[in-house]
Amino acid sequence: MSPKECKEKCLKNCSCTAYASSGTNGGVGCTIWLGDLVGVRDALNGGKNLFVKMPSSVIGMKNAE
Repeated sequence: MSPKECKEKCLKNCSCTAYASSGTNGGVGCTIWLGDLVGVRDALNGGKNLFVKMPSSVIGMKNAE
């Protein structure tokens, strides 16, 4: 699965909270989290990128002080 396909798979699933795309055994792998981000450290060992899905209303919010 390509990184683009991994992203699309997560975005189409309402339960997907995050995804990571990585090369495994000469191919490309896709890890998707449904709910809590359990096992992130193990799954991302080796410097892979984690993409967290969040509502657009949250992006760009400033801390209220």
